[in-house]
Amino acid sequence: MRVLIFSTVYVPLVGGAEVAMREITDRISDIEFDLICARVRPGLASMERIGNVTVHRVGFGRPFDKFLLPFLGPVRALLLKGSGDIKVVWALMASYGGFAALVYTWIRPRSKFLLTLQEGDPLEHYAKRAGMLRFLHKKVFERADAVQAISHFLAKWATNMGFKGRPEVVPNGVDLKLFGKSGVGSGESEEGAMSNGQWAEGMDMKDQIDPQPTMYDVREAGSGKRDAIRHQYGFGTDDVILITTSRLSLKNGVDDLIRSLIHLPAKYKTLVVGEGEDRDKLVSLAKQKGLEDRVVFAGLKQHHELPNLLRASDVFVRPSLSEGLGISFLEAMAAGIPIIGTPVGGIVDFLLDGHTGLFCQPRDPESIAKAVLHVQEDPSLRERIILQAGELVRKSYDWDKIAGRMKEMLTSL
Repeated sequence: MRVLIFSTVYVPLVGGAEVAMREITDRISDIEFDLICARVRPGLASMERIGNVTVHRVGFGRPFDKFLLPFLGPVRALLLKGSGDIKVVWALMASYGGFAALVYTWIRPRSKFLLTLQEGDPLEHYAKRAGMLRFLHKKVFERADAVQAISHFLAKWATNMGFKGRPEVVPNGVDLKLFGKSGVGSGESEEGAMSNGQWAEGMDMKDQIDPQPTMYDVREAGSGKRDAIRHQYGFGTDDVILITTSRLSLKNGVDDLIRSLIHLPAKYKTLVVGEGEDRDKLVSLAKQKGLEDRVVFAGLKQHHELPNLLRASDVFVRPSLSEGLGISFLEAMAAGIPIIGTPVGGIVDFLLDGHTGLFCQPRDPESIAKAVLHVQEDPSLRERIILQAGELVRKSYDWDKIAGRMKEMLTSL
């Protein structure tokens, strides 16, 4: 079986959607995958093999290539050797890749069309971006033979946008070998973990290329490894670290997390992991509020570095304004620290208040502080949340199981 994938970009330009695609395709060895995407950066190969996928890039190595993808992508697909054998087309999100898949199915109408929804920005953002072409945006949903949504929130969106069938909710997963709780903070032994680059959904870095690893690795250390990481970033042993792994943009509410420190004792500090368009604004905000000594901007980290940062921290907080699912929450749950988030988008699929995490309210720094104090000052609640969250992740968010479900969707079309 051969499957043709259309995606706006692909590895090494990474976001949560691209992470998911590689995690899934790497686990399906008996299907031949071709992926066509926009080049958008100079120096990227026009064709290369990444995992189980043959990647074909079109365009001139410039950002505007994504606008050309709906035209150049189908042409490149038709020129693939043996393209007549391709029976299934898979679009990664209803964006430029979705438009390319739509055009391809117009040319080859017998093709079966699977649409995956991974969108994380507010839905009105996509309507605004589509503008006068909104009718074509809806056509992507109407033409799809099957829809996979990573949350019930996005599944409902698919129906509202005109998909005639029943969307299948198949969430993103967690690499349990990498993020599975190993007890760094309690002195237990730590399992080894594979490295696969900076692919956390929390980064969502469409225009970032993975940096080289620079972080001290707790897996290679002896006693005091948790403290060593904390000291590396200027935190004391008794400090309470609130970590967030996020694209630094308005929708992820990092500014609200910083403001929440005003309502917390001085030993509560924040570690911000990620980059984005709002970094300078957030740095200025911390200075304006006199919090520059309590907020550390760690920058973009490779994916294999995140578990150690999470385990060296005390609470994961991401007060999102919108969220397709929120894989960063799931990774924190797997790593064994409590999570705090807002009841928006796909977060409500896995965060049950008081059971697998705690809710705070959007645009309410004081509610963030209250949730943090609640989980920190009630050890039994903290332990219960950690245990129940870990059980949920192991049961429902294992990439091996998710890849199996996606293979079933592909082969049943």
